[in-house]
Amino acid sequence: MNHLHCGFYTYNGKPYFTREDVFDDMLLNHDYDSEIKYYYNDYVFEKCDWAIEPNVDIGTLYKIRAQQIRDKYKYVVLALSGG
Repeated sequence: MNHLHCGFYTYNGKPYFTREDVFDDMLLNHDYDSEIKYYYNDYVFEKCDWAIEPNVDIGTLYKIRAQQIRDKYKYVVLALSGG
């Protein structure tokens, strides 16, 4: 599994893949004031120009993405919740 796609935390320049690991390390060091940062595909989102609106409506974008997923996978399972 590629953890970068799941997000990661940093504390004192060291990456962690779970929040619990960060807190364990902080407690071990008796460090209660340092900053923890969370990164989730920041490098991807930084490349986007969020000021430019797409030239198609949201329904079309949903349809395009659904077709991409359908073309890539043999089976698609949807899990839906009513509340």
